Amino acid sequence: MTKDGQLKFQGRVPYPPVDKVDDWGLDAQQQEAQVEQFRRLLEGKNAWVKDEHDYYTLLRFLRARNYELDKATKMWLDTLEWRREYGVDTILEDFVFHEREQFLMAYPQGYHKTDKLGRPIYIQLLGKIDIGTLKRITTEERMIKFHIQEYERCVKVLMPICSKLQGRQIDQTFGIMDVKGVGMSHLSGEVKRLISTLTKYDQDNYPEMLGRICIINAPMVFKAIWALVKPLLNPRTLSKIQICQTNYAKDLLEHVDAENLPEWLGGRSKGTLLDDVGPWSDPEVLKKIEGQLPLAPKTLKALKRLATLSGTGEVKMLIEEQADGYQSPRWGRLCRFNTLCVFCQ
Repeated sequence: MTKDGQLKFQGRVPYPPVDKVDDWGLDAQQQEAQVEQFRRLLEGKNAWVKDEHDYYTLLRFLRARNYELDKATKMWLDTLEWRREYGVDTILEDFVFHEREQFLMAYPQGYHKTDKLGRPIYIQLLGKIDIGTLKRITTEERMIKFHIQEYERCVKVLMPICSKLQGRQIDQTFGIMDVKGVGMSHLSGEVKRLISTLTKYDQDNYPEMLGRICIINAPMVFKAIWALVKPLLNPRTLSKIQICQTNYAKDLLEHVDAENLPEWLGGRSKGTLLDDVGPWSDPEVLKKIEGQLPLAPKTLKALKRLATLSGTGEVKMLIEEQADGYQSPRWGRLCRFNTLCVFCQ
C-alpha cells in the first residue's frame, strides 16, 4: 500500500504501467489498486500463480468486464477451467499441425512484422476461405487447436519479444482483415459457424488483445451489414475498427511502416503469411534475447532446423521433428526465384 493508501500490486510487473488515464477513467494508481484487489480475490480461490499471471494479464481480464470484480473473477475462473480441459498450457509442445500449409492456403491468415507501435500485425483474407478444402484436409477440432496454439504463441513468444524490443508492455495486435470476395456464403452456414466459434474462444479467453483492426476491400454486402451493426457497438469498440477507403494502402501506412507492410498490401515487405516474418523469427534478434525470455531459446532452436535450399529451384518442404514436439510455424519452401516464398503476389 502506498503512502496515500492506494493498493500496490504484489506480483510481477514486466514493464512500468503507462502513467495515463485509461478508457474507463482510471489513472495509473487506480488501475493498480483494482488489479491488486483482483489478485487478492483470485489468490483466495487458489487461482493466481505469481510466475504465470502478471499485472497486465489480470488488467486485461478486468477491463474486459469493465473493472467489475465479480464478473472478471467468473471470466478468469472459466478460462482456467477451459485451459485445463483443452490442455492449453502445453499446446505449444503437445500439438503439431502438420497440415498447416494446406490449411493456410484454404484459410489465409498469419502474423507479419509489427506496426508503428511495435504490435504484431495479424492478417486475414476472409474472402479466400475455402470451407470444402478445409474439411478435406483437416478436422474442425484440429483447426480450433491450431487457432488456440497461435494465440498461445502470440502471448508467450511474439508479444514478449516485441515488448523486449520496445522496452514496454506490448499485449495487443494490429489486425488487417481483407474481406474482398466475402459474400452471403461467408455470412451464413459453415463459414459463419466456424468464425463464430473461433471468435468466441478469443473473446472468452484472450480478452483485450486487439488494439486496432483495419478492414480492406469491403464489398457492398459487407458495408450494408456494417451500417446495421455499427449503431449497436459501443464507442470504445468502434474506435478500434476502421473501414478503409478504396486506396487502402494510404490508410494502412498511417499505422504501419512501408518496410513492414507486405508488397501485396501496398508496402515494401517481400515476406508472406506462411513465412511468419517478424522479430520473433529473426535468428539475430533471438540470439540477443536468448537468455532474457523463457521461450526465446526454444523458438531459436525451432528456427535452426530450417535448411538452406539452393540450385535446382525445385519446390520442397522441410519438416523436421524435435524431441519436445515444438514446431516453428516457418516452414521453408523454395520457389523458382530461389527464395522462401508462398502466396507469391
